[in-house]
Amino acid sequence: MDDGELASVLALREAVFCGEQGVPIDLERDGQDAGALHVVAARGREIVGTCRLLDDNPEWRLGRMAVRRDQRGHGVGALLLAEAHRLAADAGAHAVQLAAQIPVRSFYERYGYVAWGEEFMEAGIPHVMMTRTIEGAD
Repeated sequence: MDDGELASVLALREAVFCGEQGVPIDLERDGQDAGALHVVAARGREIVGTCRLLDDNPEWRLGRMAVRRDQRGHGVGALLLAEAHRLAADAGAHAVQLAAQIPVRSFYERYGYVAWGEEFMEAGIPHVMMTRTIEGAD
């Protein structure tokens, strides 16, 4: 990912997490982007969705899933997850773990994620941990 693409990813995340949800920018920018594998969805030349994967072998962590407001409900999130799962499987991951915001928990459940543990607050938003087994992993 070049610097221009990363800047577009960060701008989208800032609009969604900071602008819409009130997450402080210092929490959104956690310093882990340089070592992450970024997945993006684009319409033409414009990035409309993103997520990132962090390698915690054998599980990978998916996070920072953001879809531009006007693109929600059009399958962008599903495409991002499918590609993230493919990339994780190709890298040998056995599972993908994420911290789901409670309002979108059912979205992740539709794609095979199972919640575990107690709900917790992160950046003022209730979350739950979820894990999905990756088929095709070693």
